[in-house]
Amino acid sequence: MNTAKRAGAVFALSMFIMGTVGIFRRWIELPSGVILLFRGVLGAAFIAIFYRARGRHPDLAAIRKDFRMLLLLGALMGCGWVMLFEAYRMIRVGVASLCFYMAPTMVILLSPLILHVRLTLRDLINCLIALAGIVLASGVLTDGIPSKDMSLGILFGLLSAATYALNTLLNKRINTPAAERTIVQLITASCVMLPYEAVTGEYHGAVFTGRAVALLLIVGMVHTGVDYVLYFSSMVNISAQTVALYSYIDPVTSILLSAILLGELPTWGVIAGAALILAAAGISRNSK
Repeated sequence: MNTAKRAGAVFALSMFIMGTVGIFRRWIELPSGVILLFRGVLGAAFIAIFYRARGRHPDLAAIRKDFRMLLLLGALMGCGWVMLFEAYRMIRVGVASLCFYMAPTMVILLSPLILHVRLTLRDLINCLIALAGIVLASGVLTDGIPSKDMSLGILFGLLSAATYALNTLLNKRINTPAAERTIVQLITASCVMLPYEAVTGEYHGAVFTGRAVALLLIVGMVHTGVDYVLYFSSMVNISAQTVALYSYIDPVTSILLSAILLGELPTWGVIAGAALILAAAGISRNSK
C-alpha cells in the first residue's frame, strides 16, 4: 500500500472514530462539563507523550509567538465542545451531528468577516441548501414546532458548528505546528470547563462509576488523543478531494450507529435533510 492510500485509510479511520463520540457521550452518565474536562486533559497528555516518544521536542518559540491566539482558540474549542455535547444529550445523536456538520457552511458565512472575502451567488445558494436541510432534519415540516428541548438542542448544535468554523478560520492566522497548537488548545479547553463547572455546579452530581471512568478514558484517549494524531498525521499526505469525500464518514457513522445502538431510527425528514446538508458541505469544500 503506497503512502497516499495508507494516509487515506488512516484519515477514514479518524473520521469513523469522530463519528462515534456522540454515542459514547450518551452512554456516559456524567454532566457534559465533567466529561469535557477529562477529555481535554487526557487528550493533551496522550498527544504530548506520543510525540515525545517519537523524539520530537515542542516548538516553544512558536507557542510563545501565537500564545494569545492559541488561548482564544482553546476557549472557542471548549465552548464548542460544551454546546455539542449538550446537543448530543438533548436530541438525537444523528440530528446533533448534522447540525455540527453545518460547519463548512458556517465557514462560508464567516469568511467575509475573518478573511475579508466576498460571498458569491454560489455561496448563498449553498447556505440556503444547508438551511433547508436543517429544517427538514428538525422535523418542523412534519411534526410542527419542535419541543423546547429539541429547539434548544438544535440551537446548541448549530452554535457548536459556528464555533468550530470560527476556530478553523482563526487557525489560518497562526503558524504554530499542529501538535503544539492542538495540545495548547486542548489544555485551554479543559481550563474553560473549570469556571463552567463552578457556575453550573454540575460536578456536585457527578458519580464516577467504573463504567463511567472506562468510557471517560476512551473518549479522552481514543476520541481525542488517538483521533487527533491520526487526523493530523494523515492530512499531509492526502488530497483535498479525499479529505472532502472521507469527511462524510463522520455524520453518516453518527446516523447509522445511533440507529443501531441507540434505537434512534432516522425519519425521512432526517434522511432528506442529511442529503442536503452533506451536499452543501461538499459544495463548500470543493469551492475552497
